Amino acid sequence: MDIDIYSAPFPHCDERVLHAPGECEHCDHYETLQHVRVNNGIPFSGEGGSPDEKFRPREVIDCWGGNRAKPKEDSDG
Repeated sequence: MDIDIYSAPFPHCDERVLHAPGECEHCDHYETLQHVRVNNGIPFSGEGGSPDEKFRPREVIDCWGGNRAKPKEDSDG
């Protein structure tokens, strides 16, 4: 049985952007892909040396709001 690892649309404009668990509510929909990065020692976006930074510097990536981490909003408010 195949497991659908894409439970949400790509979280960011740049498909190489993937934030660490708990850092971004969009990326947290990609738990399987986050585990792959952890298990293989691949840095998450913003940690330095991540796949998205191989093509552009962090400053350029973060210029696009759609690539920035979106923290989960508190439901207590």
